[in-house]
Amino acid sequence: MGIKKGGLSGPIINLKTPEESSLILHVKGAKDFERMPPKGDALTAIQIQKLLSWIIHGAVIPSEIFNSKSGSESLGGWSFVPIKSPSVPLQPKEAMPLVRNPIDSFILEKLRANGLKPSPEADKRILARRLFINLTGLPPTPSELLAFLDDADPNAYEKLVDRLLASTRYGERWARHWLDVAHYADSHGQDQDRFRPNAWPYRDYLIQSFNDDKPYGRFLREQIAGDVLYPEDPMAVVATGFLAAGPWDESGLRDINENSIDRQIARNLDRDDIVASTMTTFAG
Repeated sequence: MGIKKGGLSGPIINLKTPEESSLILHVKGAKDFERMPPKGDALTAIQIQKLLSWIIHGAVIPSEIFNSKSGSESLGGWSFVPIKSPSVPLQPKEAMPLVRNPIDSFILEKLRANGLKPSPEADKRILARRLFINLTGLPPTPSELLAFLDDADPNAYEKLVDRLLASTRYGERWARHWLDVAHYADSHGQDQDRFRPNAWPYRDYLIQSFNDDKPYGRFLREQIAGDVLYPEDPMAVVATGFLAAGPWDESGLRDINENSIDRQIARNLDRDDIVASTMTTFAG
């Protein structure tokens, strides 16, 4: 059980000598132990005695706690609900020409529920423009557009998708979104805002990763701990630039005095940005 095993600082209860349990020493505010709770009223002597008695009797967790509602029921978050394959809505016969994959059925169902009708089917010119802008960020050139319009192959659109995904412009386009997530910039920000001459390798790493169709799991692991997990791969070390891509308070962090308030504030703000960026990126 986690409460007996403890964390980085060791177990919080000691079944052999209960009165020496870290939990008891903290709630008592003993010497060298931070008082818990840190704010508000301290526990009364009666409450502390109840905790001590609980440890003396084996620190047993009541079974009803384990038999309580599951995480999905108690927390109510969608991420705690087991994944289920939904039933694909059935469509009337006249709507079937619009159904080319199961997703279309869900879209048509929502449109119908809201009294809406599908938009007219886009022509090849519009499709090409949408595809180019979505995958490369740029509209097609006149020659590229004409080549697509003149291609009578029934799979012309699929071929264009494959060609644009294989283009280096694809990685440049979509890496920009990840750069925004990582708070990337070519300068430190803050009042000094000095240029970062060594920021670009991380940017290029992202572009190359998208163009190489790198597996997403590997992509994430490299940025969080690439130097530890893949030390033989130089680009995995570059990937950890994610952790240092955010703003950097140079004026505060270069303070010679390690214990100055300004330096401590700057250091903690820097760490806060790293933690916040990591959690919002990978945990939602």
